[in-house]
Amino acid sequence: MDAIENEISILNDENYVLVYEINKLQNSVINDFAFDINKVDKIFRECNIHFSNQLKKNYEDLLDFNKKISTERNKLIKEVLEAKENELFQVKEKLKDFNYQREHLLNFIQDTDTFRKFKEYQKELIDLQGQLQLVKEKIKQIDKILEKEKVIVALEKEKEIITDKIKYLFNNTENNSRYTDIKKNFILFTKI
Repeated sequence: MDAIENEISILNDENYVLVYEINKLQNSVINDFAFDINKVDKIFRECNIHFSNQLKKNYEDLLDFNKKISTERNKLIKEVLEAKENELFQVKEKLKDFNYQREHLLNFIQDTDTFRKFKEYQKELIDLQGQLQLVKEKIKQIDKILEKEKVIVALEKEKEIITDKIKYLFNNTENNSRYTDIKKNFILFTKI
């Protein structure tokens, strides 16, 4: 009887963890990358600012890169999700079998108030163990989130540096002799 109770407890722990992981995986699937280059181009045109083709190409390349990463990430997440769902199905089937065995054994044992209370407390203990396991998993996830936040901060700093470089290049086109020559020639041609 104790062996069956131990197996049920272990399977309940696995069930809690798998349900938690499946929910996290389902919530982490990215459906769409929300950035529209045409809207950015429209805003630049409305402000009478030239949105260079090179900058537009860089943004488009970035969007393509993000889309490819998101697609690959979603594919991997779906594979892991499918494996976790299969594993959860197997755990639930084993739980059914062990619960059936336990009920079968309990039918042979005389039903007394003391034994009934013992079983109630034992069930509560199993539930509490499952909840404890779930809390431990959540703590692990929080630790992972904190690590990812550090990475995000580093990436934000890197993005800020790149943005500053782009702004510098954009603001210093006047100092570029090639740009100045093209501008002068354009003015001359438009006067003719």
